[in-house]
Amino acid sequence: MKNTLEELKEQLSAGNFPLNYPHFGGAGLIITDNPARNGHAEDLVILTEHAGAISWLIIQLKGIYEKTIDYSNKYEFYQSIGEQAAEALKSCSTLQSTLEYITENITTNWPLSDITESANHPEEEAQP
Repeated sequence: MKNTLEELKEQLSAGNFPLNYPHFGGAGLIITDNPARNGHAEDLVILTEHAGAISWLIIQLKGIYEKTIDYSNKYEFYQSIGEQAAEALKSCSTLQSTLEYITENITTNWPLSDITESANHPEEEAQP
């Protein structure tokens, strides 16, 4: 797992990502290449031949955002990744550009600088 967003982006730019990886399923998102794979009615199911690579990317993003994802926002986070994946699969011509598209859009919608700043500067107590 890449520890930073910059390392992940470098790896994607180099085309260095696995094609075969366990498929992701959780927090209302299912990534699969199996058309018979069922989920719950509220799940976002992304059916693609690139399920392994996209699942790998999700796990990388999970690691990068681990200090921000919790029970209150994990569904929103993973649904956002699923929506970006669906859009990328429609508009991108290569797997590499699909993974880069997802990464760029997630980091735009979930900026790490805001996360880091709020983690490093917790709200100060009100002064009397």
